Amino acid sequence: MRRGLKVFAGAVALIPIVVLGLVFTMLRTELGAGWVLGFVEGRLPGLSYQESTGSLAGGLELVAVAYRQDGMAIGARSLRLAVSPEMFPWAIRMHVLEIEDLEVRLPPSTEDDAPTGLPPSLALPMEVVLERGVVNGLRVLDSDDGELVSAERLDLKARAHEDVVIEHAELVLAEGRVLARGEVGLENPFRARVETDIDYELALEDLTEPLRLTATGLVEGGVGAYELTVDGSAELQSIVMTAVGSVDLETTEVSGQVSWRDFNWPLDGDGEDSFR
Repeated sequence: MRRGLKVFAGAVALIPIVVLGLVFTMLRTELGAGWVLGFVEGRLPGLSYQESTGSLAGGLELVAVAYRQDGMAIGARSLRLAVSPEMFPWAIRMHVLEIEDLEVRLPPSTEDDAPTGLPPSLALPMEVVLERGVVNGLRVLDSDDGELVSAERLDLKARAHEDVVIEHAELVLAEGRVLARGEVGLENPFRARVETDIDYELALEDLTEPLRLTATGLVEGGVGAYELTVDGSAELQSIVMTAVGSVDLETTEVSGQVSWRDFNWPLDGDGEDSFR
């Protein structure tokens, strides 16, 4: 009896050692990274990549990454990430996420498309912390290869669990930049409150000075009731126009007020007006 108890106690004592060994293998070796990638591929059949090198903790790099599903296509020249687990409470900390030349091609939309029901929750089982995310080169295309967004870089710091908290997001364009911060819920109706700052310059033909646009924006609401509020100004040499308005993102209805000064035509000097 005593011998059996000793064997049982020894087996129990080995459990944390075995677990730690498995964790070390998964995080610190290419073999472990292969296990994790195989698990992910099994649940994302549209995912593919040309080759992988490194480990999850030391830095795992994937080359020629692609993902395709329901007419949408996502591709990147390379993806590199480094992660580590945390305990008490359980969390995944992503120290680095670097993506080179990310391209997103949206699926075609048709009038026959049936509306897809949203799941009740997209909450994660544990917190995921992204310390530093960088996308060098970003393009978003429609189904006809028309360019919707072209950015030089996207910087992101965020964490996600029951909601996504955007601590810092910066989209760097050739003509300016967009800053964002806020929260997006991961449970239906996915309530959001995201603040943005926009600084944009547009070169115009035959003019020596660019058109400069500056604005602050706020997206808030939930599914079926998202609204964008904008307070901005446009400056071109001595001409200044300011506007405050809101956009119902479900119906695309626009309303607000606009004022201007130093216009000659067609607004004739200074003035203000409302629009809807």
